[in-house]
Amino acid sequence: MRTPFLRLLSASLASSVVLVGCAAPGWDGRVETWGEMRPVMREGQTEGRVRLSEVVRRSHAYGVGAVEGLDGEILIDDGRCWVARGRSSASLDVIPDATTTNATLLIVAYVPEWTTISIDRALPAESLDRFVRDAAERAGLETAQPFPFVIEGEFRDVAAHVVNGHCPLDGSPETADAEPFRVNEKAIRGTLIGFYARDSAGRLTHHGTESHIHLLNRSPQVLVAHVETVGVAQGAVLRLPKR
Repeated sequence: MRTPFLRLLSASLASSVVLVGCAAPGWDGRVETWGEMRPVMREGQTEGRVRLSEVVRRSHAYGVGAVEGLDGEILIDDGRCWVARGRSSASLDVIPDATTTNATLLIVAYVPEWTTISIDRALPAESLDRFVRDAAERAGLETAQPFPFVIEGEFRDVAAHVVNGHCPLDGSPETADAEPFRVNEKAIRGTLIGFYARDSAGRLTHHGTESHIHLLNRSPQVLVAHVETVGVAQGAVLRLPKR
């Protein structure tokens, strides 16, 4: 027969278990990387460094990167791997669930829960980095360290590309057999998955930007591409990781 003390202790322990079980884990603050921009894009070090199936073994993976050999772009949206390959300047193949692909460059974070922020004004391309940084600071994130973000909604004046053995932003002349697939859209709806990384040019971002962003559009046709410039329409939403 339980004493009153033991009954009270048992009830207390049961309550503790319930409280712990209901608590949702936040983002651990880590951004994992394979490869760096300059060696991959400018120095030809495009060997495979990690298989996507290894990356998505953990739940809630979000990431951007490039396929080994610069044979396309990678976007990971909550564990689902999308790979886009530009077979020519006018032809694009997008493969969902491409977990057997090897990445030469990849940036990943595991985010189980997000904070949603409404974007109440149109953002031209030159204002996007600052807006994301300021919103992150207000949300309590440490902006001196890289962090992931997601934007969903309508985008304006989009310039993007899919690498085809050559990056059009690395400064070297393009060859006919390595011409990228290019995207130029006045307006398009979709999802941006990106990483804000201050002072990371040549490592995580291209020179002249503090973000590395890829676009996912599902309609009228599926599109995945590396964003060069993008504006955001009023009414879109920004998602930042909960810590």
